[in-house]
Amino acid sequence: MAKRSANVLNTMLSAVGKKTKSMDEARKSDLAVHAMLGDNQGSGSRGPKLPTHTSQAPDGAIANFLLEMREAIDSQGYGATVEVELRLGKITSSATGQRFSGSTPGDACVILQEADMKSHGAKFVPGVKKEDYLGFHRKAMKLTMSDAYAKHVEHQNVSTFPGSKRVVEEIDLNTGQTMAPYQQVKQRLGTIDIFLPHCDYDCRVAISLEFAPTPVSLESLPAPEHRRGKKRESAVGRDVRVDLTEVHEGDVVMSYEVELELQPTMVKDWLNLPEDQTWKGAIGSAGVLWSTVSRHFMVAASQAYRQTWDAVDPDNALRHAYQRHFDNPQKFPGTMPVGFARWHIPNVRDRDYFCSEKTDGVRYFLVAANQRVVLVDRSNLPFTAPGLEALSWLLPDGTVLDGEYVLHQKQQRFIYMAFDVIAIGPLHADSCVKKIFRDRLNVLFQFLADEGPYLQGIRSHAIHMDAVLPLLRKRWTPVKEIRHLFDSIKSMKLANHAKTRVRVYADDKREHFTDGVVFCPGQSPYVSFSHPGTGLCIIPTGT
Repeated sequence: MAKRSANVLNTMLSAVGKKTKSMDEARKSDLAVHAMLGDNQGSGSRGPKLPTHTSQAPDGAIANFLLEMREAIDSQGYGATVEVELRLGKITSSATGQRFSGSTPGDACVILQEADMKSHGAKFVPGVKKEDYLGFHRKAMKLTMSDAYAKHVEHQNVSTFPGSKRVVEEIDLNTGQTMAPYQQVKQRLGTIDIFLPHCDYDCRVAISLEFAPTPVSLESLPAPEHRRGKKRESAVGRDVRVDLTEVHEGDVVMSYEVELELQPTMVKDWLNLPEDQTWKGAIGSAGVLWSTVSRHFMVAASQAYRQTWDAVDPDNALRHAYQRHFDNPQKFPGTMPVGFARWHIPNVRDRDYFCSEKTDGVRYFLVAANQRVVLVDRSNLPFTAPGLEALSWLLPDGTVLDGEYVLHQKQQRFIYMAFDVIAIGPLHADSCVKKIFRDRLNVLFQFLADEGPYLQGIRSHAIHMDAVLPLLRKRWTPVKEIRHLFDSIKSMKLANHAKTRVRVYADDKREHFTDGVVFCPGQSPYVSFSHPGTGLCIIPTGT
């Protein structure tokens, strides 16, 4: 029986090792992923530019905005409903009407205050293209097919009078009768704009006070400056309402609008929190809002974004947290895989090796220090991402994980897939680099288990799951059970790209693109850089 298992393993390893052409296929898959995410790096190379050398996490920026507006809400909002709205549109030049592009290539998330918009001669133009609106509409209506969202439809006429006075006439959907007009009383407290040059659209977040409407007679008013009809369909959830609106002027559709609004109950719950809990409530509300945008409308909006060390680590605490475990702090010290060759087969077959799929994500260290969390890429540069702010409350200072930032295909949200651990705290005893890989896997398992700091922290802090970056542990399998690994890898056609096939790894918790198989010796310590025979071996999978 043992001989038969060895023959099966040898056959499988040999077969996998011959599939070298798949590296080109992996690159094609990567391009397809960028197409699916809506990346448009090639566009906008000419025209107005905004500085994009450093970014901010969008959820953290929205949370800060909420806190900055808190005093104005308290002082001016008595008797009003507080509205927190996010609209899709484009940040354009007031002079040329062109959409701004980034000053540097790559993904970026730049937060612009009202003064920044003025200084750059920029304006936010709400609305989306018709073809995109139809796609967004399908996604929103799909939400209403679940128990979490209800569908709501309304038609109204909106007249604008001098002095920005707005009068609304609701239309009865059953009879078509126009209801009695009322004046909409709304006071805007402030806005921030979120520039996303790698996405098709930017975002504006506004906080307003809406007071009780006032009945009004149209006969008592002058002729309106504008009169437009609005046909709105909404997906109404517990925390967020998604509005998709066709704006008509006569029989002509003038624009297509997409708005997301935090439900008044969620905003009210945040406002009622004690002072020491307001930040947690703000980041929770912001996380819910941004997660809804990225998961259902612009998945690339939750990419990881490059920052600068001076901005995120002025005291050098984050860099020290991971560099102290290695001899060469100037280079990214992560273990690097080496290519799989035929001479590896006896080692992998006969020794204590683990195998796993090669996740098709972006490699980062995840580092926690001084109640801050950052991602560090292979160029030793810092990155931020949605969900890191909340994560800073959960992970012990000194935590350093090794893994990949990857899109969960079923959930349509980015997750961090940890495949190794450097340290779980600030003490010398918390370092794991001297431990063998088999023992590090046990440490990682306990760290991300139900009673570990991550999941236990989510429960104890009552953090909304949409507000925190999900951490998952990569599933490693003893190499003699490699067949189980291949059973979880399926080939599929990429949506909207019928000719492109990709490989997807899927189990009860994970579902993401994969482009190879990785082997790691169970008795090896954490070895920096590439070290044949002691580090990782990688084989690309074919299609």
